[in-house]
Amino acid sequence: GSMSVALAQSQPAPIEVRGLARVVDGDTIVIAETRVRLEGVDAPETGQTCKRAWIGPFAGTWACGTAAASALAKLVENREVVCAHKGWDKYNRFLGVCAVEGRDLNAEMVRAGLAWAFVKYSLAYVREEAEARDAKRGIWQAGGFPIEMPAISLAEPFQKPTTMLYRNLLAMETEELLR
Repeated sequence: GSMSVALAQSQPAPIEVRGLARVVDGDTIVIAETRVRLEGVDAPETGQTCKRAWIGPFAGTWACGTAAASALAKLVENREVVCAHKGWDKYNRFLGVCAVEGRDLNAEMVRAGLAWAFVKYSLAYVREEAEARDAKRGIWQAGGFPIEMPAISLAEPFQKPTTMLYRNLLAMETEELLR
């Protein structure tokens, strides 16, 4: 009856969601009806391409956004994913640190060079990012930022890749100075 509805609304947010996951993109999955944004990481959008390792003046590009989504899909395929709740983002998505068989998926994506540590919000994955960058994995093979932005990005505000781009450029400039 109406009593149970009132009770349900006053319940605290779930501590975790678990189950089989469907991948939306490299940093977003859906478990049951819950859209989970992997907290502390930021993957290139599905439509983004990244520079390949520089070879001559015509370096190729690769579909880093699609690669990130595929890698995440492989990690979660037919396995139970457990996402611990870390809060809500401004789009009211569940922010989670997700794991499969005890492996932190957020960390795995950054370590594979398929997501950035989202330092604006969290310093959790800075070490994994440094490891990927040093090994020139994934997005780090040619500097670490997408070169083509999708014309329309429905999932995220369009200015986000640009702010990520500047953050990475600044970080790289600082490193050059420190060398």
